[in-house]
Amino acid sequence: MGRKFKQFYRTFNLPIYTAAVIPVLLGSSIAYYDQKLFDLGRFFLAFFGLLFLQIAVNLANDYFDSKTGVDEQKKDSFVLLVKNSKVILYFSLFFFILGGVIGLYLDFTSQKHVILLIGFIGFVIAFFYSAPPLRLSYLGMGEPVTFLCFGPLAVMAAEFVQSQHISSTSFWASVPIGFLVAAILLIHHFPQYEEDKKYQKNNPLVRWGKKRAALVFIYLILAAYLWIFLSLLLGKLPLASMFSFITFPMAARIIFSTWKNKENQNIFKAKPLTIKLHFFTGLVLAIGFLFS
Repeated sequence: MGRKFKQFYRTFNLPIYTAAVIPVLLGSSIAYYDQKLFDLGRFFLAFFGLLFLQIAVNLANDYFDSKTGVDEQKKDSFVLLVKNSKVILYFSLFFFILGGVIGLYLDFTSQKHVILLIGFIGFVIAFFYSAPPLRLSYLGMGEPVTFLCFGPLAVMAAEFVQSQHISSTSFWASVPIGFLVAAILLIHHFPQYEEDKKYQKNNPLVRWGKKRAALVFIYLILAAYLWIFLSLLLGKLPLASMFSFITFPMAARIIFSTWKNKENQNIFKAKPLTIKLHFFTGLVLAIGFLFS
């Protein structure tokens, strides 16, 4: 039982779901900074809506990967854990529906239909991330759409949920978060390189090779800090946002480790560190808005 639980926990990969926490926290803090508005109930609804969408995407990805054979050597596949791909598909659809219901409620209790529009875009991208006929993750589009959905779209939606308004500030603040979440996805591909290449899952790692992909990963991390720096210079972010640079030593450690291990399996050690970097950078940005 203990072994089964450990396997489930490893497969579920709980830390990755901070990708749903940070955009909602950041968007909500911007709403408070801009208009002094905050509703705890709507905050949690927005968080669970995005969380359920992320769970649904991950389950759907495992299901559709099982149909192409790309998950043969994948240790953290729900399909291989449960031994029944249809069960995983049904759970994926269940979480898609849960997220959709929350989104519809938030839209119904909001002005205009901004949540409906953003939610629809997010739903289409999420479902066709792995599902045919688009299979966006098989076309090298996984990182761009992840940047969009868990960066600008999620942060702006979270701000609108609270204030019924989307400010330009939410865009400027969301971009570095988008860069870092895209970096998480890119580093995630490295241990699966051989299987992805074999089954023509043409993500950036397969398209570019390990060396170029490692460089792009490093550029994504550096781009997050460069964007924050430029935003501060242009007056687009409050001065307190400069405290996000306290996470840069962690970023430097990730960068050096990634370049050193770009050709071996030790590169995967950068993934949990990148998840932490995304979380703490986003958290400091959010706190900066609350105290500005």
